[in-house]
Amino acid sequence: MLPHKNRLKLPTPWGKNNPDFQVRTDLFKLVGKNFSKESPVKIGFIISSKVGKANVRNRLRRFLSKFFYDQLRNIKTSQELILIIFPAMANASNEEINSSLNKVLQKIHI
Repeated sequence: MLPHKNRLKLPTPWGKNNPDFQVRTDLFKLVGKNFSKESPVKIGFIISSKVGKANVRNRLRRFLSKFFYDQLRNIKTSQELILIIFPAMANASNEEINSSLNKVLQKIHI
């Protein structure tokens, strides 16, 4: 599980402002904002019920939390990231998800 300081709780104005970057793959869409102040990286997940039943959504959430928990020590920038999960991720293997996430994180220079 992600530490409390790294969990993103969406404030109401977040959605009204344009994000700084968006990266879309077949499995997910990553939306983020950069901040100039020194603050920890905050990460949030949006997993719709279209992805699958609760056990599938929870499995994906736990997998993603563990992935980002392992990456936290490598992330040096102040960003807020939202990962919007698509239904295709429910059928993807862990290796596919891992490689897709690593490619996206390299693309946004994390």
